[in-house]
Amino acid sequence: MADDVLRKLQELASVPELTSGFKTQQECITWANKVLPALVFNAEFRQEFMAYQQNINTVGLSRDLQASSLNQLVSILGLAIADRQHQLSQQPQLVSDELLEYVDVFEAISGRFVKGSTLHLQLEDEVYFKQKAMEVISLIKDFLGDKNQYTGTIYHTLNYDMGTYGPSLHCVQTVKGVVLAAQKEIQRKESKNAHGGSMFKEFMTDSVSIINKNGTEHQNVKASVQKNIILVTDISIPIETGDKIVRILPSKVKEVFEVVDPGYHAGFGGIDAHYQIKYRRGVDAPQAHPQVVPHQIFNLHGDNARVNIHSTDSSTNVVNTNSAELFDGLLKLIEEQIENAKDRESLIATVEAMRQNQGTSGFMSCYQEFMAVASDHITVFGPFIPALTKLLSFSS
Repeated sequence: MADDVLRKLQELASVPELTSGFKTQQECITWANKVLPALVFNAEFRQEFMAYQQNINTVGLSRDLQASSLNQLVSILGLAIADRQHQLSQQPQLVSDELLEYVDVFEAISGRFVKGSTLHLQLEDEVYFKQKAMEVISLIKDFLGDKNQYTGTIYHTLNYDMGTYGPSLHCVQTVKGVVLAAQKEIQRKESKNAHGGSMFKEFMTDSVSIINKNGTEHQNVKASVQKNIILVTDISIPIETGDKIVRILPSKVKEVFEVVDPGYHAGFGGIDAHYQIKYRRGVDAPQAHPQVVPHQIFNLHGDNARVNIHSTDSSTNVVNTNSAELFDGLLKLIEEQIENAKDRESLIATVEAMRQNQGTSGFMSCYQEFMAVASDHITVFGPFIPALTKLLSFSS
């Protein structure tokens, strides 16, 4: 089983320059900068890789030290590939993959028929075939339920499509064809489930409470609060006009929405049933009190280049001439606040890229890539934007 991260790591581990040598130090730096984001799945490997990457980036470093550091980077990359392969091997096998294995089994059985007055199977092969047929019936039932077209067809074939000497070649091939058809349907369902059973899953980044008019409260409901509608895919929750939806922002400000139209939509094609709720904002919302947020100051380059985030009398100054705490703070915020795994990995990768490219012409593209991913979570990252923007002025 492979995935995009593993394929990327394997591709970077097979570049010919790792054998023939990089022509310039910059080419080696470029290669390392491509590897780092792909290590986002393992913080330990990422940190260790960054330590040796700093040597690669050092101007005037001796060839021996550069070669030694590159060897360490290649070694870490190899360990990361093995770790990723192990991670993937621990994932449960898909039913569709298991069914494909049974298709191969029945194909192999088809080749075991003995020629004679009529084609027939040896007794042990006949027993083996019937055993595998019952296993596959159980597997399909577990996934599709008792009432499905495939298991009934297999049962009928086993009972009525038999030759004089037991299962005929036609019987075995028919079972194989039915299993292959079931495999394709189950594969489609697994693909749908992998995307949350809904095209909206990637947008479900908000957590809300739904309060019915009778006082019943449903907490921690996944939703997507948008400009005109609120998407909710959990249709087991009754939602009616007049119900309240509450969202607590990272700043602790409470937003209250009144349902104007539940907007229930039945499932169709690959889209599951869901609510597209039209709402009226701020009804019965308590007056938000000003939040006292600690004042942070990031000294980006030198003692006077300051960026203030929020402003109160209670202040905490963070001073770091290389902006390490700015990026560390971003990474901590991502780990704590971003629930969507795909967004979290992308954000971590772009923050690390900004860290590596600060002060260079490459920082602008890294910053733009970060903002593109962070746009869906702007309320989370808002306090950091001025500091990041300030770094643009120090990028050549």
